[in-house]
Amino acid sequence: MQEDGKVFLNKASLDIAGLHEQLVGMRIIDTNLSVIVRGDSKTKYRQIRAVLDVCQQANVAKVDLATEAADKKK
Repeated sequence: MQEDGKVFLNKASLDIAGLHEQLVGMRIIDTNLSVIVRGDSKTKYRQIRAVLDVCQQANVAKVDLATEAADKKK
């Protein structure tokens, strides 16, 4: 997810409704589906929460958050 609210699934841009539809379809094919949610540094928590909510609504049980190490100041 990006700061402007764009959501990507496997590099394809989607809106939240499209994300839900795709996840439901993927989960039908793979009942053990795993999703990694990643946001850029300016993404707001509410946007991440919306993606997590869609994952839950699509019955995707395996959801992880990708994190990046904070820049270290010298």
